[in-house]
Amino acid sequence: MKKLLGMSLVSLILTACNDKPTEQASTTPVTSESDVVADIANTTTTKNPNWETVIVATQADFPPFSFKDEEGIIVGFERDLLEAIATASEFNVDFIDGSRNNIQQNLDGDSVGIWASSISITPEREQVMDFSEPYLNHERVVAILDNDANANIKDVSDLVGKTVAYSTFDSKGEEHVTEIVKDKSAIVPEKTAFLALKAVYSNKAIGALGNNRSFEYYTAHYPDLKIRLIPFEGRVTNSGFAIKEGNTALKQKLDMGLEKVKANGTYDELFKKWFGNTQS
Repeated sequence: MKKLLGMSLVSLILTACNDKPTEQASTTPVTSESDVVADIANTTTTKNPNWETVIVATQADFPPFSFKDEEGIIVGFERDLLEAIATASEFNVDFIDGSRNNIQQNLDGDSVGIWASSISITPEREQVMDFSEPYLNHERVVAILDNDANANIKDVSDLVGKTVAYSTFDSKGEEHVTEIVKDKSAIVPEKTAFLALKAVYSNKAIGALGNNRSFEYYTAHYPDLKIRLIPFEGRVTNSGFAIKEGNTALKQKLDMGLEKVKANGTYDELFKKWFGNTQS
């Protein structure tokens, strides 16, 4: 990851290939116990033999929440936070790469205990799964280049009819971009938030819709990235760790651990590490 953070994002954006982006990790759906066992062999966390081990699935292609470093190891804010929570609540965690399409299937089938992939807490999801207390809030924004050409773009109403990219990882991306630009021919789908930003820097799009935390990560770690964030009003949501409906024991451990790492300052340290500021 040090190599990744040391590179120029602008250089990465301008040279990355559309069909194989620098930060796009391959994803293997977790559908059976054998998949779980195969991936656990690649984890490196030191375990306490006296503690229970919980399998954590994540779709590891969404920096800074969860992605793979140059050695193929899952890293990110969510891994760091969950490891701190697990230590505080005295259980082990093993991380595996999965597909968000299988969240409920994995939880209901007990192949994983926790899903962590910047999962928004919504009424629809709460009907079929439980969540930890929220560990992060995030806002829908459009990132544009901070330059003279965009000086007149003050809010999303100024983007009507203009090209805006979004990540197809985002289940609401197409809907929200269409709401902004009012013209489906002006939307630019990309596989990841990284490629949506690439579309902006390569003049394929004026803006990129995404999660403000993702863009904060890029601007914090790549100082030559000059963007301005335009709020998409009313789109603030909370993320939580998803668990099987009715698993109150695990929920209590997650909530207790989260409370402890917030109280002892660990949460703030991790937030600053990944996002470059303190949570607002």
